Amino acid sequence: AAKQLDLIDAEKTIGRHILEVYPSLTFETSTIMNVLKNGKPIYNVEQNFVNYKGDKISTLNSTLPIVYNNKVIGALEISRNITEVRELSERIVSLQRELYEVNQGGEKTSKPLAKYTFLDIIGQSKEILKLKSLGLKAAMTDSPVIVAGNTGTGKELFVQSIHNSSNRKYKPFIAQNCAALPANLLESILFGSVKGSFTG
Repeated sequence: AAKQLDLIDAEKTIGRHILEVYPSLTFETSTIMNVLKNGKPIYNVEQNFVNYKGDKISTLNSTLPIVYNNKVIGALEISRNITEVRELSERIVSLQRELYEVNQGGEKTSKPLAKYTFLDIIGQSKEILKLKSLGLKAAMTDSPVIVAGNTGTGKELFVQSIHNSSNRKYKPFIAQNCAALPANLLESILFGSVKGSFTG
């Protein structure tokens, strides 16, 4: 699998230092070198490098030290290629930014871009009324808001209601299912990133 991903002839790597095989990596960025140095396993750490073909590759690595007689003599690494996920995530960020810029430069639409308001949330229980009150308070702030809950509990209703009660109701509303996002990309997608930061 690594041979296909890295485009390296396995026989030519025997006896060579890993940083010779992967010249785009360093002692600091190589997950294997970190484990060899510290002797501690790492799990689900992202690593970016350039393969022999010149392609930028992103992998999610779990690396374990090989210990013999209380000494680290090597390391075993399991890598998952997340290059396409990275590229798709960067595209999402780019499209969201483009959509925002288009709406910034255009005229206000005649109706909000989100469909629901707090009037669409049916219920008079103490819990529902408290959530509506919190939602209205959130709508009055400029802070990012994350709504969490089980499937089917009405998260979409609340986030659209918050949007439609805010000063941004005529600006783009973009729903994002956080469960579908890789954990290591969540912050960048939700709170912004610089184009190109997902590669290299």
